[in-house]
Amino acid sequence: MQSPANPNRQAENNGAALHAGYAFADTPFSLGATYFGSYAFGLNGSNPQYNPHVDNSLPGFSESTMLEAYAKYATAGVLATLGNQIGYKPWLPASDSRLKPAAYQGLDANIKIAPGLSLGFSRFVRWEGRDQSIFDQSTLLTSHPAGNPPYPIHDTPGSSLVDLNYNPNALLSASVENYTFYDLANMIYAYGTYYPMPDARYDPFVMMEYVRERQIGAAYVGTIDNNTIGFKVGGTLAKNVTAYVAMDSSPAVYSDVQAMSASAAASGFLLPAGAAANVLGLGGGKYRVAYGGIASPYTFNLASDPLFTSSISQGMADRISAGTAVKISVTILNESKQIRGIFSQAYYDYGNAFASYKVAETDMDMTYYFRKPGIAPYRGVFVRERVADRTQPLPPYDFKYIRSQIEYDL
Repeated sequence: MQSPANPNRQAENNGAALHAGYAFADTPFSLGATYFGSYAFGLNGSNPQYNPHVDNSLPGFSESTMLEAYAKYATAGVLATLGNQIGYKPWLPASDSRLKPAAYQGLDANIKIAPGLSLGFSRFVRWEGRDQSIFDQSTLLTSHPAGNPPYPIHDTPGSSLVDLNYNPNALLSASVENYTFYDLANMIYAYGTYYPMPDARYDPFVMMEYVRERQIGAAYVGTIDNNTIGFKVGGTLAKNVTAYVAMDSSPAVYSDVQAMSASAAASGFLLPAGAAANVLGLGGGKYRVAYGGIASPYTFNLASDPLFTSSISQGMADRISAGTAVKISVTILNESKQIRGIFSQAYYDYGNAFASYKVAETDMDMTYYFRKPGIAPYRGVFVRERVADRTQPLPPYDFKYIRSQIEYDL
């Protein structure tokens, strides 16, 4: 529903990334740098960053930054990168579904400790979001206007990650990752994939994920208590047609507190964003608070988290909500693989013991490659059109999102 507080938004922008690298001969050392710039040619108005009618998740304003500037050490058993680098970890991702990828400043290292087994470590002190042109100590949960949460603005010392990865063959992979989001949360994320019948016609697979998260340090966004478990099952339905069904579930958590008001009772907890009622008065100044969602400081509101059921416009981590989600997705390719269509339907139940809140989203994601893709990274022009249609109980009751992209990769 369109209103003065919730107007229709649109944006157009044009960006380019230029990368240069240098490898020192006969050594494991190399250097790399990437400059990213975007310019909207005034098509979003004279002051787009502060215009409520401009979709600044693109963003609609210009950017200019040295996105990458790193030194790298690479051998058969060790890979280490120091400096500004594009993200690739599940909860520290590139989030580049718009125009510019997110990058992180610090150290990322991986060591092979046995065949099929590796140990990783990352320590990032700053980051640069996809609508920023500077590395800083913000997060999407503690800054404005990118995250725009109902919390005071706080810088944080960044993040660290220790991960153990097991990949003995093409049929099995598993990872356990421990994230520290300083002064916000500690998260354990475990996930794995298994192909039980590799020679079967339908090539079935099963995936599992698990999240356990609690608040730490200054706990700037409040008390966090999340347990999420998810499963994905899929396979090949026909030639060039694959599909999967996924589910994620996290139970709501309830705490009784004594407070002067409902808002005061809620102030110490990480509560869902734009979802069901979360506080119930019990009388005598006592309130029951419902919470239990995921705090994701570097994907919140970007729909780029790794949960199996996340959609184009939102998911459980974007709503910071406990609940249950189910998603069905089908991917279709033409014979030359130049046309790819991804179609999905997702259902989310963000309700709790106090109120019901059910959301549904239908997505279409179409890509056309002007030349036949090969095994190596694609080079050439492609166009991509993404459409999301979300229905929900509160405004905007019917949210529609259309994203058009034209890209040329050298």
